[in-house]
Amino acid sequence: GTSSSRGTRRIYAFFTKHVQDSINVHGEAQTVMQNLKLKRWWKNFELDCFPMPTFDSFNDLIRDSAEQNVVVAYFAGHSGEGGALCFNTFGNNVEMEMLGPDQVALVIARASNGALARAGGGTIECVVLNACHTRALGVALRAKGVAHVVCWHGTVLDSHAMRFAEEFFQELATSPTEYKEAFEAGQRAVSRLDPRAVRRLCFLSATSLVDLDDEALDSAHGSGNETVMPQHAARQSGGEGGAVASSGDGNADIVRMANNVKGRAELKGFRSLGVPLKFHGNSIEEGIRMYEASEIDGRRVQEYGLEESRYDLWHNSTKVAGKKLLRIHTAALQYMFGDVTITSYASLWKVGGAVDKKAQQADSIARHSAVGHFRDSLNARQQPGGGDGGHQHMLDEMWHCIERLERLVHDDRRLQTLKQNKKQKEAQDKKQSKTNSPANSYDVLCGRGSDDSERGGEDADADDDMVGSFQKLGK
Repeated sequence: GTSSSRGTRRIYAFFTKHVQDSINVHGEAQTVMQNLKLKRWWKNFELDCFPMPTFDSFNDLIRDSAEQNVVVAYFAGHSGEGGALCFNTFGNNVEMEMLGPDQVALVIARASNGALARAGGGTIECVVLNACHTRALGVALRAKGVAHVVCWHGTVLDSHAMRFAEEFFQELATSPTEYKEAFEAGQRAVSRLDPRAVRRLCFLSATSLVDLDDEALDSAHGSGNETVMPQHAARQSGGEGGAVASSGDGNADIVRMANNVKGRAELKGFRSLGVPLKFHGNSIEEGIRMYEASEIDGRRVQEYGLEESRYDLWHNSTKVAGKKLLRIHTAALQYMFGDVTITSYASLWKVGGAVDKKAQQADSIARHSAVGHFRDSLNARQQPGGGDGGHQHMLDEMWHCIERLERLVHDDRRLQTLKQNKKQKEAQDKKQSKTNSPANSYDVLCGRGSDDSERGGEDADADDDMVGSFQKLGK
């Protein structure tokens, strides 16, 4: 049944602190949450707080959360770039481990009421990541079907995070299922403190999207990974929102554009590695062509693993009327690479990611070709107007991936050289062995060895005469 039919709605709140933190971040955040229960307006929810959890204890709590009718999972305290959360190890409050979206997102998603929930269904409706650099984890959670996610891009002051929590939960206590309204209440509170800080506050939902605006994207650094378009295109596009968009299957995704110079080069690189550029049998490249030729519209293009972005399509310096840049959504990426763990385009390039796996399976020629196409993309990204000034992290990931591919190519060439040298040596040894072996039975009778084969012409002629005489005797 629904969470409302299972009894009292419950919030699980987790608070973390790294050993190197000089202040009691997790303790202050926990105090704020515990004090909320004392407010006269607190109602409709039970609150359980878990300071300094280990990953194992966190995993157990989340796995059993449906039994407790947990509808909100709240995180505050220490987090790392790239959406990593901090967990204790061995429960000693001394040793820590940082675990990223790859380890954390699926645990939460399986306890949610989304598509990836385990059999019997989960109850978690909303995840609040009230800490720095949590947007990447938020995107991963939405991609795995969590209905509502609150997160921050970049750093956030403790005072801003605490003020947001107070207003968010006060509104939620009044309207227990209205997460968008609760987010907007917290958003207004942060805006009063710092209008610029509120622009880094994100709400990723199946029904609504509040994400980074163009200016925030342009200034994004470090853990960004967002799509940043050329300035003229951004100005023409209008509207708000960022690189995360609701794709055709309802999932949010960090996306890259497929029908610009950079995207086309990367598609060629994927093809070189043997990646089929298809979505359920439909060619992605053909979908791009037909869309730009007006043979299919923005709805039909979804059948080809693509969807329209809010950015206008430009050819050189000319805007193409009525056309948008297209992006490949998560479902298509998963289909192309045969990997359901892919959460975003950016995750393709990580160590051990989808590109690495395909490169391991490809031959040297394919790897070399892919490297050339990926470098073409990077060169385009680094040119004026290339649109990548705001996500150095993405460039770094691609560079490192290319370097790994180049090492594979170098190893391939070295192995090939060793094989060729071995083959040549074997041929030489065989030839030398044949030269040094006795030519016939006379050589054996005469006791000739390898030294005899190198005697001068006079001795050789004498031997020839003897061979002829020996052969006559044998007739």
